[in-house]
Amino acid sequence: MRNVALRREGVEADALLTALEQVRPRLKLILASFRLSKEDAEDLLQDLVLVALQKLPEIENLTAWLRGTTVNLCLMGLRRKRSRAELRKIYDSPIPPVQEPVDACVDLKRALAVLPARHRQVVVLRAMEFSSEEITSRTGYCRSSIRRIRDRAVARMIGFLEGQGSSGVPNGYPKSARRPVPLRSR
Repeated sequence: MRNVALRREGVEADALLTALEQVRPRLKLILASFRLSKEDAEDLLQDLVLVALQKLPEIENLTAWLRGTTVNLCLMGLRRKRSRAELRKIYDSPIPPVQEPVDACVDLKRALAVLPARHRQVVVLRAMEFSSEEITSRTGYCRSSIRRIRDRAVARMIGFLEGQGSSGVPNGYPKSARRPVPLRSR
């Protein structure tokens, strides 16, 4: 049936059939390496033939194109499956308990206390929704340094918050982290 449909397209379809026969063993190896189910492999090959028929006049090296496009279609299929699986995990996972705002504020103050003064200043100004230019003018730091300082500070704060034990202060952090540092407002 497939051969009949391809034969209607004329000489170009014959070239496609010949190329498919030449690369068939290689395509089988590619599909096997991606560990696709038989149904997925058939769907992928149908997509490959349809795309090839549409782009046949533009393709210079048909066998190389068929191999490369097969790999790309396999990768796209795997990405689709992975994203669906990740979405299922998100939707199937129980909703985490909501943290009280007071607790969150105390935790953030402790995390800020761990930061060097330079990092703390940039994080606080950014949290107050100052732009990079405004932070540059207030602190005197280079504009290019603001993002790097903020990213490092946030990473350190995340590490602090993730590493907190039952005492609320992670191992290896100074005792000053136990005292909340009041935030100055504008």
